[in-house]
Amino acid sequence: MERAVYQLVREQLAGDTIAPAVLFPGPRGPYYDRLVQLGCPVTSLGLPHGRSLRQLTVARRAMRGFDVHHFHAAEPLLMAASVTCRGTTRVYTHRGGGGVHSSFRRRARFAITGSLLRSSFHAFSGNTAHGARVGAELLRIDPDLFGVTYNGIEFSLLEPARPPADVRAELGLSSEFVLGTAAILKEWKRVDRLLHALRELKETGTGPVRLLVVGDGPERSRLEEL
Repeated sequence: MERAVYQLVREQLAGDTIAPAVLFPGPRGPYYDRLVQLGCPVTSLGLPHGRSLRQLTVARRAMRGFDVHHFHAAEPLLMAASVTCRGTTRVYTHRGGGGVHSSFRRRARFAITGSLLRSSFHAFSGNTAHGARVGAELLRIDPDLFGVTYNGIEFSLLEPARPPADVRAELGLSSEFVLGTAAILKEWKRVDRLLHALRELKETGTGPVRLLVVGDGPERSRLEEL
């Protein structure tokens, strides 16, 4: 998500109609310095988590004076702070799916977010058509109100930095077919489905296949056990 916001801001700065600024509710993210290098004003509230009530006062102060507030995540307290800023147009972009198999806390978060969006936001989008459909259902918003704004693609990131043979040797891979995924290891990412799929492939007698998971997170120990 941070990379997508970075790409959006970079293109906005290349024009002369929008003067963007970025607000991080938590500590500085990996794209903080990159945004500063672009000449974009960046504010980090440094709050410990999304449930900190300090967000209401601190965020409201930081948000004042902007014509548009564009949210890229379901942040009820930040959104509530935005609602107190008069004369502001509010936009929400729903990224990915989520919600169907979520915890009670996450579902409650989306329920509160949906209430704020329906009453006080002016435009909605998804980063894919699927994201737009899920967002409309999850947040109980008319699907016709959602547009689609695709993430940009950094083609330079797709260029290999090392020869594939060197990487395979380092990881102890020989001639196996390698299926890879990179993700924050959270439950709603459903990486466990890949593990079950690999078991099914093995039982069907398919040739050697290896799964390479790049990432870390709260689900790592459970996935390793699985």
